[in-house]
Amino acid sequence: MSNDKTVCGILNVIKPLEWSSQDVVRYFKRNCLIKGERIGHIGTLDPFADGVLLLAFGAATKLNDYLHDYYDKTYLARGLLGIQTDSADLTGKVIQEDRSAFLEEVIGQFSQDFIHQQLIDDFSGEYWQVPPYFSAVKYQGRKLHQWAREGVFIKKAPVLRIVSDLKITEFQFPYMSLQAKVSSGTYIRTLFEDCVQKLGTLGHLTELRRLAIGPFTFDQGLLQENWPVNREEFLQLHLRSLEDSFPMPILSLAAEETQSLSVGRTIHYQRPIKNSPYYWCCTHENKNLGLAQIEQKKLRMVINLHSYSIDCFNSK
Repeated sequence: MSNDKTVCGILNVIKPLEWSSQDVVRYFKRNCLIKGERIGHIGTLDPFADGVLLLAFGAATKLNDYLHDYYDKTYLARGLLGIQTDSADLTGKVIQEDRSAFLEEVIGQFSQDFIHQQLIDDFSGEYWQVPPYFSAVKYQGRKLHQWAREGVFIKKAPVLRIVSDLKITEFQFPYMSLQAKVSSGTYIRTLFEDCVQKLGTLGHLTELRRLAIGPFTFDQGLLQENWPVNREEFLQLHLRSLEDSFPMPILSLAAEETQSLSVGRTIHYQRPIKNSPYYWCCTHENKNLGLAQIEQKKLRMVINLHSYSIDCFNSK
């Protein structure tokens, strides 16, 4: 494990409260890597949130965008009704309060089941969401949160997202909790704001936990108390291979096919294959050549890992 070419895989860690995602990366750089090795995180969690954060080691960093876009994410969120903040969470400034009698006398008397029924039709399936002012979405080359911190609030056009599962897990007025499984790029604080607006009031998030990114779940994640002490043993025990992390079919290639793909050429591929958006390509020496796509019977590499000499741990 001391060679950069063999340090490759995905690690599921539980980001602690008050840590930024980059704080976690810096910790593992100091305690788990040697000079020259690479690490990055897949998807960002705000400091006030905790939960699943995926770290990519070595050549696995090339998978960042693919994992981030391909896998749904599941969150558990708790929020306070009646108060709106500029960031839509507890870190922002209060910008509006609902002091109406309707909030307590009507909404406060709703049952958990009633709220679920009010929200399920509007927020299940296709969901058009306006990116929040405090977000990483860009306008004129700068992130919206950079504009917002200077007092310039940019409203972007709604973006189509998918909510594949939504349920109200608790309602103890004035607090409401929801669990949602959503497509990549969905902002849960905005989803919460939209939900409470549908009920007839304001609100903001006070707690947020990411429960899962695709098959990577909170229960499987490494808590801070179990983070590395011995680098070699830690990586061998916990690092998941590329094929485990992104389980696509594996194509075994002949030597001449390997040579063509490794230098960026496409090749004709007409052998029977499974219907899949991507494929792992395995050399005749059982090495992971990289991630490929097949379009019109032509095989094309989208991530070339030939120079990393990574074993195909899952190859049969």
